[in-house]
Amino acid sequence: MNQLWERMQTYSKTESFRKLIKRIGFFFLGVFIILSTSIVVLAVYFNNNKAKITTQINNKINENITGTIHIGDVKYKFLKGFPNMTLALSRVELKDSLWTVHKRTLLKAEQIEVRIDLLDLITNEINIDKIEIHNATLHLFKGKDGLVNTAIFKAKPKKKNSESATTSSVNQIILEQVHFISENQLGNKLFDFDVIALKSKIDFETDDWNTNIYLKTIAKSMAFNAQRGTFIKDKVVEGILKVNFSLVKNQISVSAEKLLIGKDLFNVKANFSLDKNTSPFDIAIKAKILWKDASDLLSANIS
Repeated sequence: MNQLWERMQTYSKTESFRKLIKRIGFFFLGVFIILSTSIVVLAVYFNNNKAKITTQINNKINENITGTIHIGDVKYKFLKGFPNMTLALSRVELKDSLWTVHKRTLLKAEQIEVRIDLLDLITNEINIDKIEIHNATLHLFKGKDGLVNTAIFKAKPKKKNSESATTSSVNQIILEQVHFISENQLGNKLFDFDVIALKSKIDFETDDWNTNIYLKTIAKSMAFNAQRGTFIKDKVVEGILKVNFSLVKNQISVSAEKLLIGKDLFNVKANFSLDKNTSPFDIAIKAKILWKDASDLLSANIS
Protein backbone atom coordinates (compact mmCIF):
# COMPACT_ATOMS: atom_id res chain seq x y z
CA MET A 1 0.00 0.00 0.00
CA ASN A 2 2.86 2.35 0.88
CA GLN A 3 4.59 1.58 -2.41
CA LEU A 4 1.42 2.42 -4.33
CA TRP A 5 1.11 5.73 -2.47
CA GLU A 6 4.74 6.62 -3.21
CA ARG A 7 4.23 5.83 -6.91
CA MET A 8 1.16 8.07 -7.02
CA GLN A 9 3.09 10.94 -5.40
CA THR A 10 5.98 10.50 -7.83
CA TYR A 11 3.59 10.51 -10.80
CA SER A 12 1.85 13.62 -9.43
CA LYS A 13 5.16 15.47 -9.07
CA THR A 14 6.25 14.39 -12.53
CA GLU A 15 2.97 15.53 -14.06
CA SER A 16 3.22 18.94 -12.28
CA PHE A 17 6.78 19.35 -13.48
CA ARG A 18 5.72 18.59 -17.05
CA LYS A 19 2.95 21.18 -16.85
CA LEU A 20 5.41 23.76 -15.47
CA ILE A 21 7.89 23.05 -18.27
CA LYS A 22 5.09 23.32 -20.83
CA ARG A 23 3.97 26.71 -19.45
CA ILE A 24 7.54 28.03 -19.48
CA GLY A 25 7.93 26.78 -23.03
CA PHE A 26 4.72 28.52 -24.15
CA PHE A 27 5.88 31.73 -22.44
CA PHE A 28 9.21 31.83 -24.26
CA LEU A 29 7.52 30.81 -27.50
CA GLY A 30 5.12 33.74 -27.09
CA VAL A 31 7.99 36.16 -26.42
CA PHE A 32 9.84 34.82 -29.48
CA ILE A 33 6.76 35.23 -31.68
CA ILE A 34 6.19 38.80 -30.44
CA LEU A 35 9.85 39.76 -31.01
CA SER A 36 9.95 38.11 -34.42
CA THR A 37 6.72 39.80 -35.47
CA SER A 38 7.99 43.19 -34.24
CA ILE A 39 11.26 42.79 -36.13
CA VAL A 40 9.44 41.80 -39.33
CA VAL A 41 7.06 44.77 -38.93
CA LEU A 42 10.03 47.14 -38.47
CA ALA A 43 11.78 45.68 -41.53
CA VAL A 44 8.62 46.04 -43.64
CA TYR A 45 8.10 49.59 -42.35
CA PHE A 46 11.69 50.53 -43.23
CA ASN A 47 11.57 48.97 -46.70
CA ASN A 48 8.29 50.74 -47.48
CA ASN A 49 9.53 54.10 -46.16
CA LYS A 50 13.25 53.95 -46.98
CA ALA A 51 13.23 57.00 -49.26
CA LYS A 52 11.24 59.02 -46.73
CA ILE A 53 13.50 58.02 -43.82
CA THR A 54 16.63 58.86 -45.85
CA THR A 55 15.18 62.28 -46.63
CA GLN A 56 14.37 62.83 -42.95
CA ILE A 57 17.94 61.97 -41.93
CA ASN A 58 19.39 64.31 -44.54
CA ASN A 59 17.02 67.09 -43.44
CA LYS A 60 17.92 66.53 -39.77
CA ILE A 61 21.64 66.84 -40.52
CA ASN A 62 21.21 69.79 -42.89
CA GLU A 63 19.29 71.64 -40.16
CA ASN A 64 22.55 71.85 -38.22
CA ILE A 65 25.21 72.33 -40.90
CA THR A 66 26.12 74.85 -43.59
CA GLY A 67 28.10 72.39 -45.72
CA THR A 68 27.06 69.31 -47.65
CA ILE A 69 26.60 65.66 -46.74
CA HIS A 70 26.53 62.65 -49.03
CA ILE A 71 25.14 59.27 -47.92
CA GLY A 72 25.71 56.35 -50.28
CA ASP A 73 23.05 54.03 -48.86
CA VAL A 74 20.89 53.41 -45.79
CA LYS A 75 20.15 49.93 -44.42
CA TYR A 76 18.16 48.63 -41.45
CA LYS A 77 20.18 46.66 -38.85
CA PHE A 78 18.09 43.71 -37.66
CA LEU A 79 17.86 43.20 -33.88
CA LYS A 80 20.49 45.83 -33.04
CA GLY A 81 19.12 48.52 -30.70
CA PHE A 82 15.66 46.89 -30.52
CA PRO A 83 12.99 48.14 -29.76
CA ASN A 84 14.44 51.31 -31.33
CA MET A 85 15.61 51.29 -34.94
CA THR A 86 19.30 51.17 -35.85
CA LEU A 87 20.20 52.35 -39.34
CA ALA A 88 23.54 51.89 -41.10
CA LEU A 89 24.63 54.78 -43.32
CA SER A 90 27.32 53.74 -45.77
CA ARG A 91 29.87 55.81 -47.70
CA VAL A 92 29.25 59.03 -45.80
CA GLU A 93 31.08 62.26 -46.66
CA LEU A 94 30.71 65.55 -44.80
CA LYS A 95 32.23 68.71 -46.32
CA ASP A 96 32.10 72.37 -45.35
CA SER A 97 31.10 75.12 -47.79
CA LEU A 98 34.75 76.07 -48.51
CA TRP A 99 35.92 72.58 -49.44
CA THR A 100 36.83 73.64 -52.99
CA VAL A 101 39.41 76.03 -51.50
CA HIS A 102 41.22 73.83 -48.93
CA LYS A 103 40.27 70.30 -50.23
CA ARG A 104 40.05 68.81 -46.70
CA THR A 105 37.02 66.56 -46.17
CA LEU A 106 35.83 66.91 -42.59
CA LEU A 107 34.47 63.36 -42.31
CA LYS A 108 34.67 60.35 -44.61
CA ALA A 109 33.28 57.09 -43.22
CA GLU A 110 32.65 53.65 -44.65
CA GLN A 111 29.79 53.19 -42.20
CA ILE A 112 27.95 55.20 -39.55
CA GLU A 113 25.29 53.52 -37.44
CA VAL A 114 22.62 55.67 -35.80
CA ARG A 115 19.99 54.58 -33.29
CA ILE A 116 16.68 56.35 -33.78
CA ASP A 117 13.70 56.58 -31.45
CA LEU A 118 10.96 54.57 -33.17
CA LEU A 119 7.97 56.51 -31.80
CA ASP A 120 9.50 59.81 -32.95
CA LEU A 121 10.18 58.29 -36.37
CA ILE A 122 6.53 57.28 -36.76
CA THR A 123 5.52 60.88 -36.03
CA ASN A 124 7.90 62.15 -38.75
CA GLU A 125 10.67 63.18 -36.32
CA ILE A 126 14.31 62.04 -36.33
CA ASN A 127 15.98 61.95 -32.91
CA ILE A 128 19.37 60.23 -32.76
CA ASP A 129 20.64 59.11 -29.34
CA LYS A 130 23.54 56.84 -30.36
CA ILE A 131 26.18 57.06 -33.08
CA GLU A 132 28.77 54.48 -34.10
CA ILE A 133 31.45 55.43 -36.64
CA HIS A 134 33.46 52.67 -38.32
CA ASN A 135 36.45 52.83 -40.69
CA ALA A 136 36.57 56.58 -41.08
CA THR A 137 38.81 59.62 -41.33
CA LEU A 138 38.02 62.76 -39.32
CA HIS A 139 40.17 65.66 -40.52
CA LEU A 140 40.12 69.04 -38.76
CA PHE A 141 41.93 71.80 -40.65
CA LYS A 142 43.07 75.38 -40.07
CA GLY A 143 45.07 77.07 -42.83
CA LYS A 144 47.82 79.67 -42.60
CA ASP A 145 45.25 82.32 -43.55
CA GLY A 146 42.92 81.22 -40.71
CA LEU A 147 40.59 79.33 -43.04
CA VAL A 148 38.96 76.34 -41.28
CA ASN A 149 36.86 73.38 -42.36
CA THR A 150 35.07 73.10 -39.02
CA ALA A 151 32.83 76.16 -39.42
CA ILE A 152 30.14 73.83 -40.62
CA PHE A 153 27.75 73.67 -37.68
CA LYS A 154 25.00 76.26 -37.43
CA ALA A 155 24.65 78.16 -34.16
CA LYS A 156 21.62 76.97 -32.23
CA PRO A 157 18.94 79.65 -31.87
CA LYS A 158 18.38 80.84 -28.33
CA LYS A 159 15.14 79.58 -26.86
CA LYS A 160 12.55 81.89 -25.38
CA ASN A 161 11.61 81.46 -21.74
CA SER A 162 8.25 80.04 -22.76
CA GLU A 163 9.80 77.31 -24.89
CA SER A 164 10.86 73.95 -23.59
CA ALA A 165 14.57 73.55 -22.93
CA THR A 166 14.42 69.88 -23.89
CA THR A 167 16.33 68.98 -27.04
CA SER A 168 17.33 65.73 -28.64
CA SER A 169 20.93 64.79 -27.95
CA VAL A 170 23.43 62.07 -28.73
CA ASN A 171 23.98 60.08 -25.53
CA GLN A 172 26.37 57.40 -26.78
CA ILE A 173 29.33 57.65 -29.15
CA ILE A 174 31.45 54.74 -30.39
CA LEU A 175 34.42 54.99 -32.74
CA GLU A 176 36.23 52.02 -34.27
CA GLN A 177 39.19 52.25 -36.66
CA VAL A 178 38.92 56.03 -37.04
CA HIS A 179 41.87 58.08 -38.31
CA PHE A 180 41.77 61.43 -36.48
CA ILE A 181 43.80 64.37 -37.82
CA SER A 182 43.97 67.91 -36.48
CA GLU A 183 46.07 70.00 -38.87
CA ASN A 184 46.76 73.58 -37.77
CA GLN A 185 49.01 75.26 -40.33
CA LEU A 186 48.58 78.66 -38.67
CA GLY A 187 49.93 77.40 -35.35
CA ASN A 188 52.24 74.83 -36.98
CA LYS A 189 50.58 72.01 -35.00
CA LEU A 190 49.76 68.47 -36.12
CA PHE A 191 47.85 65.85 -34.13
CA ASP A 192 47.42 62.50 -35.85
CA PHE A 193 45.88 59.50 -34.06
CA ASP A 194 44.72 56.08 -35.24
CA VAL A 195 41.77 55.43 -32.95
CA ILE A 196 41.39 51.69 -32.51
CA ALA A 197 38.42 52.11 -30.17
CA LEU A 198 36.59 54.88 -28.35
CA LYS A 199 33.41 54.37 -26.31
CA SER A 200 31.50 57.08 -24.48
CA LYS A 201 28.10 57.33 -22.79
CA ILE A 202 27.24 60.92 -21.90
CA ASP A 203 25.20 62.01 -18.86
CA PHE A 204 23.57 65.40 -19.24
CA GLU A 205 22.81 67.53 -16.18
CA THR A 206 20.98 70.68 -17.31
CA ASP A 207 23.63 72.56 -19.32
CA ASP A 208 26.56 70.51 -17.93
CA TRP A 209 27.57 67.02 -18.98
CA ASN A 210 30.06 64.32 -18.00
CA THR A 211 31.23 61.04 -19.43
CA ASN A 212 33.73 58.24 -18.97
CA ILE A 213 35.58 57.58 -22.23
CA TYR A 214 37.35 54.32 -22.92
CA LEU A 215 40.14 55.08 -25.39
CA LYS A 216 42.69 52.98 -27.22
CA THR A 217 44.71 54.78 -29.88
CA ILE A 218 48.12 54.99 -31.52
CA ALA A 219 49.70 58.44 -31.56
CA LYS A 220 51.23 58.96 -34.99
CA SER A 221 51.88 62.63 -34.23
CA MET A 222 51.29 64.94 -31.29
CA ALA A 223 53.29 67.94 -32.44
CA PHE A 224 52.73 71.31 -30.76
CA ASN A 225 55.37 72.65 -33.12
CA ALA A 226 55.74 70.45 -36.20
CA GLN A 227 59.28 71.73 -36.89
CA ARG A 228 60.50 70.47 -33.51
CA GLY A 229 59.05 66.97 -33.71
CA THR A 230 56.30 65.05 -31.98
CA PHE A 231 55.58 63.71 -28.52
CA ILE A 232 54.68 60.03 -27.81
CA LYS A 233 55.31 59.11 -31.46
CA ASP A 234 53.94 55.67 -32.40
CA LYS A 235 52.99 54.97 -28.77
CA VAL A 236 49.78 53.21 -27.75
CA VAL A 237 47.57 55.24 -25.43
CA GLU A 238 44.90 53.28 -23.55
CA GLY A 239 42.71 53.94 -20.54
CA ILE A 240 39.55 55.56 -19.19
CA LEU A 241 39.22 59.34 -19.30
CA LYS A 242 36.74 61.10 -17.02
CA VAL A 243 35.51 64.18 -18.88
CA ASN A 244 33.32 66.94 -17.49
CA PHE A 245 31.96 70.15 -19.02
CA SER A 246 30.96 73.04 -16.74
CA LEU A 247 28.92 75.87 -18.20
CA VAL A 248 29.60 78.13 -15.21
CA LYS A 249 33.37 77.70 -15.53
CA ASN A 250 33.12 77.43 -19.31
CA GLN A 251 35.72 74.69 -19.34
CA ILE A 252 36.26 71.01 -20.02
CA SER A 253 38.05 68.99 -17.34
CA VAL A 254 39.77 65.67 -18.01
CA SER A 255 41.26 63.20 -15.53
CA ALA A 256 42.69 59.71 -15.89
CA GLU A 257 44.23 57.22 -13.48
CA LYS A 258 46.58 54.55 -14.79
CA LEU A 259 46.53 55.86 -18.33
CA LEU A 260 48.84 53.64 -20.38
CA ILE A 261 51.21 55.57 -22.65
CA GLY A 262 53.70 53.28 -24.31
CA LYS A 263 54.62 50.83 -21.55
CA ASP A 264 54.17 53.15 -18.55
CA LEU A 265 51.17 54.24 -16.48
CA PHE A 266 50.32 57.90 -15.85
CA ASN A 267 47.90 59.88 -13.71
CA VAL A 268 46.69 62.91 -15.63
CA LYS A 269 44.54 65.92 -14.73
CA ALA A 270 43.80 68.72 -17.18
CA ASN A 271 41.49 71.70 -17.62
CA PHE A 272 40.77 73.27 -21.00
CA SER A 273 39.20 76.70 -20.89
CA LEU A 274 36.75 77.69 -23.59
CA ASP A 275 37.05 81.36 -22.63
CA LYS A 276 39.27 83.40 -24.96
CA ASN A 277 40.19 85.78 -22.10
CA THR A 278 41.84 83.12 -19.89
CA SER A 279 44.75 80.69 -20.16
CA PRO A 280 43.77 77.98 -22.66
CA PHE A 281 44.72 74.94 -20.55
CA ASP A 282 46.66 73.47 -17.64
CA ILE A 283 47.90 69.88 -17.31
CA ALA A 284 49.32 67.93 -14.36
CA ILE A 285 51.04 64.58 -15.00
CA LYS A 286 52.38 62.08 -12.45
CA ALA A 287 54.27 58.87 -13.17
CA LYS A 288 57.08 56.62 -11.99
CA ILE A 289 59.23 56.17 -15.06
CA LEU A 290 62.86 55.63 -16.06
CA TRP A 291 64.70 58.59 -17.57
CA LYS A 292 65.30 56.68 -20.82
CA ASP A 293 61.63 55.75 -21.16
CA ALA A 294 60.60 59.33 -20.41
CA SER A 295 63.02 60.59 -23.04
CA ASP A 296 61.42 58.31 -25.64
CA LEU A 297 58.07 60.02 -25.09
CA LEU A 298 59.37 63.53 -25.79
CA SER A 299 59.90 65.44 -29.01
CA ALA A 300 63.37 65.32 -30.59
CA ASN A 301 64.41 68.82 -29.50
CA ILE A 302 63.74 67.96 -25.80
CA SER A 303 64.64 64.26 -25.52
